[in-house]
Amino acid sequence: MRTLPIVRNARFYEAIRRTLSLPSQAFQILPFFTNFCTQTSKNSCEDESVKSSSEENKSLSFRIERLPRGKSVGSAFQKWMGEGLPIHGDEIFLAINRLRKLDLNKRALEVMEWVIRERPYRPKELDYSYLLEFTAKLHGISQAEELFSRIPPEFRNELLYNNLVIACLDKGEIRISLAYMKKMRELGHPISNLVFNRLITSFLSWPQENNPKNSHANES
Repeated sequence: MRTLPIVRNARFYEAIRRTLSLPSQAFQILPFFTNFCTQTSKNSCEDESVKSSSEENKSLSFRIERLPRGKSVGSAFQKWMGEGLPIHGDEIFLAINRLRKLDLNKRALEVMEWVIRERPYRPKELDYSYLLEFTAKLHGISQAEELFSRIPPEFRNELLYNNLVIACLDKGEIRISLAYMKKMRELGHPISNLVFNRLITSFLSWPQENNPKNSHANES
């Protein structure tokens, strides 16, 4: 019957709500808009205007994208600074979002590792969030969790927690993500709408025997 999946989903939402101690009206399918996550779906990125070749050569992002295979990002940064051009957070923001859009995750991680190591400017929570995101994508949740524990405490806020939860969901680690969401509730950190939508999507793609609501029922 068509009502069976609806009943199952309703039971799952109720189990998750109880796990996170959320009010019933708070857990619902929400828009994919969020103020707390750096990660976005590819479809949400608008195409950038076409630039002339002369303008592209003035872009740090363009230079990083066009680096030959095997060439380190450090060479692009050194050449940029050698021309008397400073490196600011907005250039890194543009570069990272371009690299993400092009699925150049390894290059994006190299960029953030260089920024945190060389400190061309004082790193902010957004920089650490990018570093966490691409570490999880390339090296898995264990290394991402280890990195998270080493990030200065003042930056381990809702932005990083939300992105760590999303990284867990992207890797299929639903139970780990629920544990971090519960921790966020305890710390008073807002949970992003995007996190809830990713959680629902992840659940719907899970085999029934691995479903967290079944684990919750067994514990009861």
